[in-house]
Amino acid sequence: MTAYFPSSLMPTAGETKANRQANRRELRNRMREHGKAVVEANGYKVGEALGLERGRAYHAKRNGKSLKIGFRAGADRWIAATSSALDAGGELTEVDEIFVVTFKDPKVRDAIEVYRFKTSVIVDAANKVFAASGKTGQQWIPLDDAKDMGVHSMAGGSLGKHGEVISTVDVVWKDGDVGGADVTAPLKLTLDQAKAGLAAQFGVSKDAIHITIEG
Repeated sequence: MTAYFPSSLMPTAGETKANRQANRRELRNRMREHGKAVVEANGYKVGEALGLERGRAYHAKRNGKSLKIGFRAGADRWIAATSSALDAGGELTEVDEIFVVTFKDPKVRDAIEVYRFKTSVIVDAANKVFAASGKTGQQWIPLDDAKDMGVHSMAGGSLGKHGEVISTVDVVWKDGDVGGADVTAPLKLTLDQAKAGLAAQFGVSKDAIHITIEG
């Protein structure tokens, strides 16, 4: 699988604040769409949206089990959490799993990683960050250690170590309004990821999957 993004969404020197913010929003939207493609390639069937604020949560099925999933995207390996999402009826109280789509290296931007988290992990971190900041509204939570970004930002620790990278996808930047994922290209997986995907597809335990590589 390869993810294609228009080169116009790459950050450039001298761009206005309005353009930069608009490009970031569009880039995050496209990253979430790629995340959905990866999730479906890993045995999930993504259904109707839950109808929550911002439309980032969906009904889904995996191994015949119904669940609710949400998506986050962060080009710089930080993800947003809002106090409203933590309130009763908010996204973080409604979904079972959260998938986070981010660039593997924000400076190079030649690959994206898709993390899977239990929602409780993000809720716990978000609550700690909000408590440390003493503010409501929106806070940012790092996937990696970022101790130089302020005490409250790291109050919940780095999230990445509590999630599972289910796929890494190559990124190609092209001129024009491109989008979508090339699903004909081979998906790069570890053996453990391949076993998990096959187990989900056939409804068996991962321990029942044996892979032989020849050549």
